[in-house]
Amino acid sequence: MLPQARRFDLTIGVCTCLPPTFPSSSGLVMMSSNTHFADNFGVARRFDMVLGNCGNVGIIMTSSQTCNTDNLGRARQYSMFTGCYTGMIIKGSPTVMVGD
Repeated sequence: MLPQARRFDLTIGVCTCLPPTFPSSSGLVMMSSNTHFADNFGVARRFDMVLGNCGNVGIIMTSSQTCNTDNLGRARQYSMFTGCYTGMIIKGSPTVMVGD
């Protein structure tokens, strides 16, 4: 079980599109469920968007295979995202854990 990823949780990755001002960048989960919450923040799901400080975006691609929200797998700490900003979620809920 891993901590549930939520809106505004921290990410780290590499910016690959546009002239990357910051090839290595941190960022935030920017999309989440409007119906399910962990610690008062919407829970992140597969296919939600993350935004790097470089201005590039990525889409969460890995999630729990058994825990779903809004018919999408719940993203967790260490879930991977890909796109013009590619990397992983490095922070999650301190109180809500999600199984595989």
